[in-house]
Parts: sequence; C-alpha cells; structure tokens
Amino acid sequence: TPAPAASAGSRVEVQAEFAALGSGTASIAATVRTLSWDRQTDAAAVPISPSAGTLLITQQVEVPAALAGSGVPLLGITATALRQGASFDALTVRVLGTAPANTPSALRLLDAGGAPLAQVVPSTRDVTFTFPPQSLSAGASATYRIVGDFSATGGSTYGVRIVDADAVGTSDAIVSLKTTSSPGFVGYLGAPPAGPQVDGGFA
Repeated sequence: TPAPAASAGSRVEVQAEFAALGSGTASIAATVRTLSWDRQTDAAAVPISPSAGTLLITQQVEVPAALAGSGVPLLGITATALRQGASFDALTVRVLGTAPANTPSALRLLDAGGAPLAQVVPSTRDVTFTFPPQSLSAGASATYRIVGDFSATGGSTYGVRIVDADAVGTSDAIVSLKTTSSPGFVGYLGAPPAGPQVDGGFA
C-alpha cells in the first residue's frame, strides 16, 4: 500500500492504509524501516501497534565455562514495557548443547531479588515456565535469571536461550526479542573435554 510521508526537522509523519492490508478488525503490528534519497537505511528497534504496547525482552548469556553445583546461572533476562504497560506470564526456552535435555535436576526462573517464580524438571528441549503475571508500567524494566542444578560431568555442553518472540506469553503487548552479543550459549559439564571437538562451547 502507498505510504505518504512528510518530514519536518528530525520528525517524520507517515500514513499507511492498514485496511488495505487485511481485515479491518485484525490487530496491527508494524515494523518501521526507512530508505533515504541517498540509499541510507534505518530501522526501528522494536515493532509498534496502535492498540498495544511493546514488551522488549533482552537476553544475556550468563553461563560459566564449567557447569557444576546448584543455582548455576545460564541466562539473564530484562523485560521492558515501551509506550504503555505490559504483562507476561509464561516463558519458553530451548535447551542447547550436546548433553541431554534432562541433565540438570531442575531449572528455575528467578526474579530480580533471587526469589523463584517457577521451577521445571526438564524432559524435552523446549522448557516452559509459567508464573503469576509480571506487570510492568510504561517505561519500566524488570530483570530475571534462569539457573540450573548440575551434578553431571563428562565435558558435554548445556545451555538455554529464548528462540523467538513467540516464546513469551502475553495478551496485552507485542513482544520484541533482543540478544546481546556473546561468544556462545553453552558451558561444559564439569570441565572442557581433553581434546578438540565442535560442540558450541568454543573451549
């Protein structure tokens, strides 16, 4: 659909005929990408909607080189509500690495104070945490952490990550997922293996 635009200083105003894109009753989510006259491009950091706020989920790898003991940090998560308040009550992570999914005796989702929100004994590669709704006001952020209990050794690798935005359970926001730069998502059970192997651990 054509999108007429006008600019004034550092501001741009754009009109898109959403009705031409589908049903008039469907919810709309849009990503914004611009192309200038000299072929420079720019893209918005998160999607937007006229009817919902945006919940930005930023994941940060915290896995150590060696996985041993209880409460081993695996993944840090920051949730930020943009434009308006948002809430979520479920989170699914994918188990990575060469070790079986059920290697840890438990995986826990902790809040910023270290209190457990949910605990799961993993049995498959996709692990879902469900918990009381976490509500954020517009502009507010909250931090969370996924930790695991490990007793296995042998040098195989284990880690978790949020695969995509659909892994976050929310009914009042659009989810945008960001991953901070990291050399890898997995650590070694006990210690790295004695010889070189391709296992995603890079040690």
